[in-house]
Order: sequence, then structure tokens, then C-alpha cells
Amino acid sequence: MNLLQTQLRQQTFIAPAPIHGRITCRVCGLGANVPLDHPALLCPGCLEDLDATRQRVQAWLDAALAGLADTEAHWQASRAASPAGDRWAAVQAALIGVAERKISQATLDQTWAKRKAEGGALAALLNAYEAYARECDRLSAELERLSVAQREINAAWLATDV
Repeated sequence: MNLLQTQLRQQTFIAPAPIHGRITCRVCGLGANVPLDHPALLCPGCLEDLDATRQRVQAWLDAALAGLADTEAHWQASRAASPAGDRWAAVQAALIGVAERKISQATLDQTWAKRKAEGGALAALLNAYEAYARECDRLSAELERLSVAQREINAAWLATDV
């Protein structure tokens, strides 16, 4: 054995400390320090019982979908009960016109603000639609968050399933 081999055999190997990273759990939102080989962006608590975590996310998903259905039903009822309900087709055509780039967003915004400033039934209907759209946007963000949470649960399950 040469001198280098003798020195290498006599050295004690000390493993480096595992490298950790900071994550935000995609289910509960808590921060956690986890090793780099952690199977998913889930905190240890959510990772510990994937079935319970999946059930929790499913319950939240069911609630969000029910909220979306309730929001839609409330909007449809508001529109049907509005004395300006017959004018909604023109408003909807303008919204579609903006989406199809036949009408500018600025023109729609100016007309929308003018009709709201006039007050009355159409203004109330426009306000109701704005509330409906805000709630739909909020629920859409929640559904996206839950989709990401479910993907992380799936990744953890695949990584830990033997």
C-alpha cells in the first residue's frame, strides 16, 4: 500500500449535514425547513398522513365548488329579478366585443362607469355583476390553490409509495 492509500484509510469520514430548504406547504400554507430530497412541497404534518390531507383538500374543493354554484345561482336570480334584466344582453354583447377585440376596454370602462353613475336598475345590475365577478375570481384562485395542493399530494404519494 502506498503512502496516500494509508493516509486515506486512516482519515475519518464525516458526512456533511443534510442541506435543507425553506418551503411553504401547498396545503396548509405553513412554512417548513425540509431536506432537499423532500418528496413534495408539503410540511411534515401534511406529509405524515396523506390520506387525511387528501380528504381535507377534497372537503375544501367541495366547499369551493358549492360556493361557485351558489354564486352563479345568486347572480342568475339577481339578473332575472332586475327591472334592467332585458338590457343585460347588450351589456353581455359589449363584454364579448371586448374579448373579441371589436370594442376597446377603455370604451367599455367609460360606458360602464357612465351607466353606474346614472343610478337606477341598470346601475344596480352592473354592481351585482361586479360582485359576482369578484367572487368568481376569488373562487377561481381558491380552485387553483387546491389544484396545486392536490398535485403536491399526488407527488408525495408517488414518491413515498413502495
